[in-house]
Amino acid sequence: MAKINFSVVLTKLEGGPLKDDKNEDLTLASAAKQALLVLDEKQTGEKKYEHYCLATKVAGGGEVTLKSEEITMIKEVIGKYMYPIVVGQAWDLLEGKASAQKK
Repeated sequence: MAKINFSVVLTKLEGGPLKDDKNEDLTLASAAKQALLVLDEKQTGEKKYEHYCLATKVAGGGEVTLKSEEITMIKEVIGKYMYPIVVGQAWDLLEGKASAQKK
């Protein structure tokens, strides 16, 4: 089990916050939620439900306690559906390697 702060704002390489499609700061929570909720026709209903449950768990931001399997699931979908700048920061945060801006 690991406690992860999902309110951390992801940043540009030059500094300053990354923005989402609504021009709001992109947090670890919003990146995880977006990636978990991407429609993947190849997924079973059970897998889609797991993604939904995990998205609701992290969506509010703040510190969230996750099992190692949940961290792995978030890393997998972020790695598959997000840009490299998001993947790098998100994976570091999920592995406890990074510090970034707190919202």
